[in-house]
Amino acid sequence: MPASTPELMDVCPDLLIAAAVHADLSAEEFSANHERADMAVDSALPGWVGRSAAALAARSGNWATATATLSAAICAHSEALRVSALQLAEMDHRNGAALTPLPGG
Repeated sequence: MPASTPELMDVCPDLLIAAAVHADLSAEEFSANHERADMAVDSALPGWVGRSAAALAARSGNWATATATLSAAICAHSEALRVSALQLAEMDHRNGAALTPLPGG
C-alpha cells in the first residue's frame, strides 16, 4: 500500500482569533438573554401558588443550571479557538525557523 500523503493545513491564526471573539460576544449575548428571561420568571413567581408555583420554581432552577452549562461550553469553545491560534502561530514560527535559508536569500 502506498504511503499516505499528509493533508495540507490551511488555517489562519487570525481567523481563529476572530472566531474566538465572535464566540465571546455570542456568550455574552446568550447570558444576557437568559438572565432577562430568568428575571422575568422570578418576577412572575410570587403570582403563582401551589403545585404550579413549585413547578415553575423547579423549571427556573433547571433553566439556571442549563444556562450555566451552556455558557461555560461557549466560553470553553472560545478559549480552545484562542489557544489553537496561539499554538498554530508558535508551531509555524518554530518550523519556519528550522528551515535552512536558500542560498542568496
